[in-house]
Amino acid sequence: MKPWVRWGVVLLVAGIAGTAGTWLYAHERAARDRTYTIGSSTAPDRLRIVASVQRIDASAHDLVLRVLVVPLGRYAEADSPLTPTRDLLIETTALRPGSLAIPAGERSSSTDLTVGLDGDAITAYPFDKYQVTIGFYAEVAGEPVPVSVEIFSNDPLFRSRLAQHVDDSTVEISFSRTSGSLIMGWFMIGGMWALALAVLAGAWVIVRQRRGLVWPALGWMAATFFALAAFRNTAPGLPPIGSVLDYAAFLWAEAVIAISLAVTAAAGLRVERAPATGPATPAAGS
Repeated sequence: MKPWVRWGVVLLVAGIAGTAGTWLYAHERAARDRTYTIGSSTAPDRLRIVASVQRIDASAHDLVLRVLVVPLGRYAEADSPLTPTRDLLIETTALRPGSLAIPAGERSSSTDLTVGLDGDAITAYPFDKYQVTIGFYAEVAGEPVPVSVEIFSNDPLFRSRLAQHVDDSTVEISFSRTSGSLIMGWFMIGGMWALALAVLAGAWVIVRQRRGLVWPALGWMAATFFALAAFRNTAPGLPPIGSVLDYAAFLWAEAVIAISLAVTAAAGLRVERAPATGPATPAAGS
């Protein structure tokens, strides 16, 4: 094959890979950055609630929701749109705080709410999925107030999907790992097994050919053993030990490498300690 043909093939493969990566990024961004609108968005006199998902803590089954309440129409002062004219009470589906109270004449500001998650345990990583119910109910002096809610999903490690509308001011949203996290998870599983099998193959050659203590090879095996632990800790979301990732690859790969290293060292030590079997030296005076 001519050199220019080889370079052309390399450039073509690189272009295809770059295009596929750009498409995957655009698809993932569209799946991650979504907005959900519920409630009465046409009523002139209402409360507009803007809620953004800041962080999903899968280990604690919590979701941090940043909320801003914007009074509209007769509920807002004319010269200060974020200041209500009457005392507002907003009940939420959050664990803490469960409700928001905004006194009349006091400017509304963003508040972080902690909402509980339902779904899998984080040990199902990277295939874990969760659901959350987000709802707001507002009243003034015991009378209900129309509410419109805009929910934004901003967590970079999860993509969201509308599960169902519970009512006019409550919605259920499901979350799963992004495509990047899934690709990274599968890549880590494949990479761990590839490294483990490479060490096993190297150990097989050294032991079978009775090469003794090959120090560079032993150093490579030991370095791979410790490098896999650091590699595993780069998993997006830092899943705890005992996840699917560990049982599918990491623990097995570490076991294969440790056994290969121990067997190679033991076999090499036996070869090094064996007596020389070279040709005998002729006796003096013969």
